[in-house]
Amino acid sequence: MPIPDSLKKDCRAGVVQADVSARRDSVQQPGEHLHQLGQFENALENARKSLELDPDSISGYTNVAAAYAGMNRLDEAKRSWLRH
Repeated sequence: MPIPDSLKKDCRAGVVQADVSARRDSVQQPGEHLHQLGQFENALENARKSLELDPDSISGYTNVAAAYAGMNRLDEAKRSWLRH
């Protein structure tokens, strides 16, 4: 019995999403560690890279907001938080 095209498409989409998630996580996790170390500018850069890989990532916007808050740039932190 052949596999329906719609199922093939769903499988390919799942593989692509898993790849995007893995690449996003490879950038995001070090950024979270940088934030814990107080390296907020580096954490912000990593969070932005994470959003480039996955613009719909809620955790990406949260990490951007946390980095801005760590730098006491509260208006920017609020804007980033409200975007998600």
